[in-house]
Amino acid sequence: MMKQADKVVALVDSSKLGVRSGLLFCQTANIHILITGRKTDPDILKDPEQKRDTASARVICRS
Repeated sequence: MMKQADKVVALVDSSKLGVRSGLLFCQTANIHILITGRKTDPDILKDPEQKRDTASARVICRS
């Protein structure tokens, strides 16, 4: 379904970022816009496995 979309927008609770789980929604490389909370650790917005940070994605932090 994501392959059909022009853009992928992810709304993620800041407490869930950087936490591994048994479910993978999509690779960070496929996210165009990431919406999360202001309490998000800036280091978590970097993806060490991809050697790519979210600078290529638009990041929106809201409370």
